[in-house]
Amino acid sequence: MTTALPDLLRLLDREGIGLRSMHLSEPTLDDVFLRCSRRC
Repeated sequence: MTTALPDLLRLLDREGIGLRSMHLSEPTLDDVFLRCSRRC
């Protein structure tokens, strides 16, 4: 996961795709629970 963002940015740059903004956040315990409970 630590290389995912740099790899994505390199790919976008290589393809000539501009990026105006980006927001990163870590999921809360509630987010994880809701995601997992929808799969089961």
